[in-house]
Amino acid sequence: MAGESPRRPSRCTGGVIVRPQAVTEQSYMESVVTFLQDVVPQAYSSTAPTEEKEKIVWIRFEYSDLNDTLRNVELHEMHSTGNEPPLLLMIGYSDGIQIWSIPISGEAQELYSVRHGPVRAARVLPSPQINREKSDNFAEKRPLLAVCKSIGSSGTSPPYCCVDLHSLRTGEIVKSVQFKTPIYDLHCNRRILVVVLQEKIAAFDSCTFTKKFFVTSCYPCPGPNMNPIALGSRWLAYAENK
Repeated sequence: MAGESPRRPSRCTGGVIVRPQAVTEQSYMESVVTFLQDVVPQAYSSTAPTEEKEKIVWIRFEYSDLNDTLRNVELHEMHSTGNEPPLLLMIGYSDGIQIWSIPISGEAQELYSVRHGPVRAARVLPSPQINREKSDNFAEKRPLLAVCKSIGSSGTSPPYCCVDLHSLRTGEIVKSVQFKTPIYDLHCNRRILVVVLQEKIAAFDSCTFTKKFFVTSCYPCPGPNMNPIALGSRWLAYAENK
């Protein structure tokens, strides 16, 4: 992070790279703002002040195989020498989404970027838990990114009624799951992908993405979180309509 925030992105196979800058005496909030200015592409210049910058709708640090030292041998070796695994920063815009990998060196690298309309929810899915009786149908396509955007891959479903699974390895959409009502959030663990609807929860197997179970007795909350749930490694908590 730097006081003058010089953006010097360079193109590589994996996307844009934003070089780290010298640390200055900034407040915590100023540092966060400066970092976002460094990594978020902006259509702004002093000669054209009327152009709009990209609008950030949501932002989240993500955890998956890409920075899991227990499932990634290379990261485990790095971690054993004192180096921390990279952070995954996911940024949702009014017209798309970006995923950045930020290692301990501070050199942020763009892993994924699309601009096909607003994204309501997105998750990088962890590799599933498999055994002798269960195989991963999408092993060659992982890591996978689940995205709920305004229009699904088919282009015929209502807004936010479709979840597309993108392969971060090949760039293709490997599966789409459509619903009749809008999706409000996505959650995942190594066993299931949970799709949160207004009064229902739909869970899909993480290996095949076939239907596993439904919960149809959720209480629709009047607050900003329409259907609040919490998903752990083994438990699912939700608000019951009773």
